[in-house]
Amino acid sequence: MDVEKIKTSLDAAVMQSFGDMAFIDVVSTEPQAVDHGQIMILEITKPTRGEIYLIMSKEGKQQAVENIHGDSWDQLTPAQIDDCLLELLNVLGGNFLSDYYGENVSYSLSFPQVIFDESELPDLNEFVKFTYDAEDVPFSVAIKLDLEGAHA
Repeated sequence: MDVEKIKTSLDAAVMQSFGDMAFIDVVSTEPQAVDHGQIMILEITKPTRGEIYLIMSKEGKQQAVENIHGDSWDQLTPAQIDDCLLELLNVLGGNFLSDYYGENVSYSLSFPQVIFDESELPDLNEFVKFTYDAEDVPFSVAIKLDLEGAHA
């Protein structure tokens, strides 16, 4: 994996997605642990195979969801909250692939999903992980691409 190219495209996608959808300014930061509950995952199926994980604290999720919905966290159902965060991840994945492969390459993503038990996840050592600061709230994005099977 070309980690620098991935980081450049992921940084752009994260900043664009959080800025456009949640009106949150995001900057790349030094790696750090992020307290989290469930993890949102998105599988990439074309032009290569891979996965993107969005790892956020409850505070970070609440900040994004309230900004997107324009309503209080307490007024939203768990389904509305999950749908909102999964759509944010879906847009982030699309923005990443458009930046990484270019606008003229078609891509395909699975339906994003929520994983509640980290034991369901594959070995995270195969992923590259980047940490971001969303207005003083850290979160991480982990990504793995199988570039040997790419159709770029």
